[in-house]
Amino acid sequence: MKKIAFSFALICSTCFVLFGQHQPTFVAYISKNAMSSNENYLGRYNNIYDTQTPLLSIFAFVVTGGQADPFAGEYDNVTEQHIINKRNYSLGCRIGVGAEKRVQVGINTSHFEYDMTRNWLSGIQTKDTEKFTTVMTDVQYAWLCRNQLTCYSGAGIGFTKHNYEKTREKRDGQKMHAAGQLTAMGVRFNAGPVGAHIECGVGSLGMLRGGLSVAF
Repeated sequence: MKKIAFSFALICSTCFVLFGQHQPTFVAYISKNAMSSNENYLGRYNNIYDTQTPLLSIFAFVVTGGQADPFAGEYDNVTEQHIINKRNYSLGCRIGVGAEKRVQVGINTSHFEYDMTRNWLSGIQTKDTEKFTTVMTDVQYAWLCRNQLTCYSGAGIGFTKHNYEKTREKRDGQKMHAAGQLTAMGVRFNAGPVGAHIECGVGSLGMLRGGLSVAF
């Protein structure tokens, strides 16, 4: 988090040096995301579960004088599974600098949560949860400004914290990995200080994003 804050401060400082003679514009926004690259990090689930513990298998092998096969466990299989994107959103703020405010630098955070429901042959139903929280700094450049319409492109870089809970395997954990976003094209419609935007790109924030913003 300290590295992200330092990067954001460095970018802002550079922009103020380059465009310090102009009053900056502050923009806060909220977005809804779809098709995030975080889905590539969804855990691999074991759909065949050994219901007999290794310790019990070894005990049976010893008691029966080697008649029981310690590797012959009882297995339960998944018959149906569903992955649901339970929630996703982004919050962020940017500073617009320059005479026409074409350059915007900012910081954002996004949250994705997935539920996987699995139905087993034995009649058991399990629900596993995976959460992704991303923090990034980003830069945007508006290459078209016409009245209330703005078209822009941009890029961002940061990190993602990945938390997961797997009920049948009894495994909880946390991972960290790099995050990035490349916005090929975004369109923003402004009506005074309030605006609406839609973006297409690739990365941790998703291939499609849409939301609302307010400038002050």
